[in-house]
Amino acid sequence: MEGLQDGLDIDGNGSVNIGDFALFADQGQNGCDLWRSCAGADFNMSGQVDIADLHLLVSAWLDEPAH
Repeated sequence: MEGLQDGLDIDGNGSVNIGDFALFADQGQNGCDLWRSCAGADFNMSGQVDIADLHLLVSAWLDEPAH
């Protein structure tokens, strides 16, 4: 599901994995705005890093084929 993973690869290594989760977890429950995007962890652009963003990250992570 290539489109789902677009924008969810926070660390930019080409796959959604534990590295992205670690960066995501570091931003947990932070408020975001247009100038501070929570290091790319506010995937749904709701203004905060929350369970909805975690759902998107985990869905992409579990969907990725093993290398």
